[in-house]
Amino acid sequence: MKKKKVPVKLQKIPLEGFIDLLSDLYEKGADYIDIIGTPDEDQDLMSVIVKVEYIDPENNGFDMDDPTFIKDEEIVTERKLSDEDLDALI
Repeated sequence: MKKKKVPVKLQKIPLEGFIDLLSDLYEKGADYIDIIGTPDEDQDLMSVIVKVEYIDPENNGFDMDDPTFIKDEEIVTERKLSDEDLDALI
């Protein structure tokens, strides 16, 4: 049986911090990202995930010793973006 795809709508994601995050990931060598959204009554959350396979091996600017580098799951960085997170980036 095929799984039915249900769209997820995340609302009011501040662009400035999000664009800065995407630019930083791109400059470090990420060619692709995965986005996971979690709608919430108080505030929607969004995770941006970069897998090892999404990184240009010739342009790898990620710190492999960074605690957000999760080698077991092949995730380089995961960042939940809330208003506070985005304010900290600005």
